[in-house]
This record gives sequence, C-alpha cells and structure tokens, in this order.
Amino acid sequence: MNKLLVFASMALLLLTGTYAEEDSAAAEKCPTYCTRENVPVCGSNGKTYSNNCLLEVEQCEDPSITKKANGKCNHVPEDLKVHTYSGSFFSLLSFAVMGILLVTHYDAYREESTKTTVVMDEHQEDRLRVNFNVSLLNVPCAVASVDLEDHMGQRFTNLTRHIRHFRLASDKASDQVQRLDEVVIDNHEKGIPVWGGVHRDTQTNVHYSTPLTSKTFDDFMAKYELVLVNFYAPWCPYCHQLHPEWERAAAQLPDHPEYSEMVRMASVDCTDPEAVWLCRRAHIRAFPSMLIYMYGSTSTRYIYNGPRKTEHLLQFLDLFFRRLEPDADFAEEVNVNNNRLGLPLPVRVSEDNLKDLDFKKRRPSNTLQTGALEGCEISGSISVNRVPGMLVFTARSDEVSFNVQTVDVSHRVNHFSFGQVRRNENLLTGGSGLLAAPSNRFPLDKKLYTIESENVSLEHFMNVVGFDNQVNTRKTHFQQRTYEFSATTTQYTDKAPSALFTFDISPLVVQITTDSIPFYHFVTHLCAVIGGVFTVLGLVDSGVFHALNTIKKKQQLGKLS
Repeated sequence: MNKLLVFASMALLLLTGTYAEEDSAAAEKCPTYCTRENVPVCGSNGKTYSNNCLLEVEQCEDPSITKKANGKCNHVPEDLKVHTYSGSFFSLLSFAVMGILLVTHYDAYREESTKTTVVMDEHQEDRLRVNFNVSLLNVPCAVASVDLEDHMGQRFTNLTRHIRHFRLASDKASDQVQRLDEVVIDNHEKGIPVWGGVHRDTQTNVHYSTPLTSKTFDDFMAKYELVLVNFYAPWCPYCHQLHPEWERAAAQLPDHPEYSEMVRMASVDCTDPEAVWLCRRAHIRAFPSMLIYMYGSTSTRYIYNGPRKTEHLLQFLDLFFRRLEPDADFAEEVNVNNNRLGLPLPVRVSEDNLKDLDFKKRRPSNTLQTGALEGCEISGSISVNRVPGMLVFTARSDEVSFNVQTVDVSHRVNHFSFGQVRRNENLLTGGSGLLAAPSNRFPLDKKLYTIESENVSLEHFMNVVGFDNQVNTRKTHFQQRTYEFSATTTQYTDKAPSALFTFDISPLVVQITTDSIPFYHFVTHLCAVIGGVFTVLGLVDSGVFHALNTIKKKQQLGKLS
C-alpha cells in the first residue's frame, strides 16, 4: 500500500513539472503584449499559444495574425503581403497576356469559319436542270436543232419546249452580232409552253398542292420565288368545284424544268384550328381566295381572280413568273400582242385577255442586212437525268439535205450552267449581284468558239460537281445546292458538224459549312482566359518569390557558395 502511494506521488510530481515546463515555454514564445485571458491567438510564426498568451486578434500589432471562426489561427502567406519587383512584373505580364488573349478571342468571335468536306451525293431528286444560251453564228433558226441523249438510252431530237429561238445577223468582217427578232418554234396553236410536257392523272384524296398551317406557312414561303395559295373552307361548294382543277395544276409543277424549284401551289383550310390565325392575317373574307406570294414574303397584295381551269392556272403562273423574272431563263421576256411584254401588275387573268395572248404574233421582223450571215440564238432550259449525257446543237431538217462541208457550227456561249439559279444566290457573293461571278462557276460564259476548216465538230467536256452551301451565322441562315463544273474543249472531224456539250455528273458533293462562334461560347472563353492566366502566372510568381527568399536566406546565413 505504501508503495502505491509513493508511485502516485511521483506521478503527480512529474505531471506538475511537465505542465510547468510547457507553460514556461509558452510564456517564452508568447509576445510581451499578450495579457487578456481565454482568447486563443497566434503569432507571426503561425503557432497557437496556450491560454496564458491572451490577447484578441484585433488588438495584435502583428498584421499576419488572423482568427478563424473555430478559434484556430490562419496565417496570411508572406508573398501576398510583401511588395517585390518580381510580383510587379508578373502582375503587369498577366494583364498584358489577358489583354492579348481577349482581343484574339474577340476577333475570332467576329469572324466566320468555313469547313469543307466531300461526301456522297444523297440528293433526293433524280433530275437536273441545264440552263443554256448559245448563239450559232452561221446556222439559221429554221434548221437549228437541239438534241439530247444520255447513258440511260434516252434520246430526243429537235427539242422546242421551254426553248426560245432568236434570229441573228452576224458579220464576220467586224465580228458584230445583232439580234433581229424571235422565231417561235412550237407545235402549240399559240406557242404557249405546256407545263411538264406530260399529262399527269391525279388521284382522289391525294394532295398535290402543299397543305399549310400557321406553323409551316412562313418556312414554306422562304423556299420559293412564287407561291399561289388557295384559302378554302370544306363547306364551300365553289371550293369543291375548284379543288380537282387546283390539284391537277399542282401535279404538273414538278415536271417543269424551268420553274419546278421556284414555283409552288399550296392550300390552307381556314376551318383548321391551326390555320385560323393565318386566314385572319391574310384578311380572308370569302372562299375560295387565291393569293399570290413572291420572294419569300409572308404578306401580299395580289389576288388571282381569273378562270379556274387547270390550263388557265398554269398559263397564269407562266406569265406572272416571266413578268417577275424576265431573265430567269437567260433570255428576253415573252412577246405578246401590241408590243406588250408580259402583263402589268397586279395581274387579272380573264377569258378575254387569255384569248388575246398569241405568242406567234411577233413584232415586225427586221430584214437581214446585205452581206450578213443569218444565225440563231437558242436560249432556255431542259431537265435531264442525273447521269452522263450530251446536249447537241446542230443543223437538222425534214425537208432538205445538208452539205456537211459547208455547215459551220461556230458559236458563242452566252451562258451555260446547271441547277436552279435563285434570286438569293447573291448571298454567295456578298450581295454584289443576282448571279455569282462567272469566272469559276461558269467557265464557258462569254466565250467564242470558231471553226477554221470544213466538216468540224466542237465538243465541250464538262465535269459537274454539286456544292451544298450551308450558312449558320448570327446574321444569315440558309442552305442551298449549287453546281460548278470544269470544261475542256476539243474539235474533230465528224459526219455531221455539231456543237456538243457533254456532261458527267459526279457522285460526290462538296459540303461547305459556314458558321460563327455563339455568344455563350465567347463569354465562356473570356472567363477561361481570365481565370487561367491568373492561376498560371500566380503559381509562377509564388514559385519565383519563394525561390528568391530561399536564396536570400542562404546568402544571409553564408550557406550560398
């Protein structure tokens, strides 16, 4: 028992001595200005003193002392409170780097990027439009013929539909060519082109015109140059009478090689809840009401009040479109009676003025000057299969035989292109004109090809490539298919001298995508630049500061050799 008491007394003495030593050591470390009790503080060395080192942080003279909410002390890094030349340098450097990067990102935000890829052509249409305006300088229009053949075995001779002929007077001595008048070559009794060249039978309950609602109306109008819209109501008996004629006319539009991609017929059911607002916007007060919309506009002031037969609707669209686009087929506008060109706007077609139109009645013909040679300017467009083919300009007649030694197919290519040429195509050239510059896209335009010897044919080989232009920028949004081609020309002796335009359509298409950086990407990049530069240069500055301090301390201690 006595031994236990001795051991307990010794342990108590040891513990008492230990606490006394700790308090003494703490007192030695504690600054002389710590006097108040029960406030844990820390000194410049970052260590917490015992309770006898007692002074509130706010009263300490050492600026490096801070206090956390949990009572523990926090030490401010020395490199953040000591002014150095290296710190000033890195601060200025960070501002300069951030400024340069911000300006660079802003320039990239303003600019548009273009990406080009080559993919297989998945275009849904199986036909392609060919546009041409060729002047045969020594072949009269009476015997000038346009033939077409392709690798699928189709062959057509002496095409006249959607093709116009103009008499020319050419002078070899002065190389001057003068257009005299138009020669109508057509089997129709009035020379009016028949849409599509074929008659399509319509089926019941099939919509050949496009049904529109308030949701689809604006997007549909933006795709076409001319749209004829029928606003109707199912309870209207006159609408029921118009419906079959309207659908038969709409069924012919896809077959027309000149207008198929630019003209459409649509219909709106004004009893449909999704179209009620659309009919109110168009101020429809009677049924049926047929309104004319042009150039993608969703408002109009033109209404069709003419005959409601299929042939009259198609003739109206033909005349109205030619009035809007006199150069759509790269030729002059159609000639009508009394030296009128087309019909004035607004157009009102009736039985009387339809009978008055006669395309075969022309202005008085100009006589051919003495010594001038008669030629023929052939202008128009045709729809061909998307396979290799050939367009042939030659002399052909069912009444006479030709001396091939004297047939001269020298010609001037005024224009030759593929695909539909739209009014909004000037977007590709910055709005400088209605058509893109002919230097690259139309390599044959405005070129003269002459023959110096007898019985010679000229052949132009063209490789056609499709281009899908897609623009998605902050100001412009559109998508368009265009075609470009390269051409080489050769001449050789043949049995029947001809001017041949041979084309081969590539199965590949070039996709050109133009876009710009969205605004939210720009803001994200700015935040990343500011935070990244601050973090990286802050780490570098801290490393340099500590390295210099280490070197300085070693130098003071004499340890730097």
